[in-house]
Amino acid sequence: LDALALTSSGFDVRSPGWPTARYALLRTMHQGLLRGGEPGTLPGEPFRPAHGVCWGDFTWHDIATGTLLTQRDATTGALHWVLIVRVRGIKDVMGKHKKVPITIASKHPANGASGRDVTCTYFAVLRLWEERGGLVPHDARGSAPFFVGPDGSTPVDTGVALGAITDAARALGLNASAFGSSACRRGGATDLRDKLGSAAGKQIIVQRGRWCATDIDEIYSRSSLGEHVTASVALSAGGGARSLEQVVPGWVQPTHFGR
Repeated sequence: LDALALTSSGFDVRSPGWPTARYALLRTMHQGLLRGGEPGTLPGEPFRPAHGVCWGDFTWHDIATGTLLTQRDATTGALHWVLIVRVRGIKDVMGKHKKVPITIASKHPANGASGRDVTCTYFAVLRLWEERGGLVPHDARGSAPFFVGPDGSTPVDTGVALGAITDAARALGLNASAFGSSACRRGGATDLRDKLGSAAGKQIIVQRGRWCATDIDEIYSRSSLGEHVTASVALSAGGGARSLEQVVPGWVQPTHFGR
């Protein structure tokens, strides 16, 4: 994903409109271990706010202070900007469970001199937010799709997500036919396992990827926001003890992430 931002790739990640939206989509799918239909909808189906990612599913500010949310990386101690986005697993077709909060931390420390690194997922999403925010009334943000396709209005579906993935693969000289709509999900999970190790990576992957208990394992422990920030920074790089319940109102982690 970083290589796509190189001029030599020929893959536009900076122009307004679809290039900005496409890159934010790819990076968010990798960070959140998203299946192709989870950012928006399935092919041929209408967008359902309870299932797809809406504007209202993003949290940028700390509810306690009203300031932009930050958290220290539990490993390095560095302070990072933090974004929370809520995602519902695609297997939860009946919408029985709450959307799962996914932590996206800035790639570089908040007090660093790196500026808005185009390869940072946090700022990739922020660029899209700033570009289109004025087009979406505040009272519509609870139901308006955040990720829209090339026409700027139609919610992305599995086919659009797959198209973004295969376009990226071709730009990197890879065999596009070998990639499916869950490529970013597989890639993100693989990267987390590589960065955190098998044991530590497993729990974060289960939670971050919204896997069912029958798919991987039962979950009983709570992960702190700091652990999720460390996971996010690890993904970007190719803490504190606050729990997600403390920063996401109404969220209580279930015993397992069922269908």
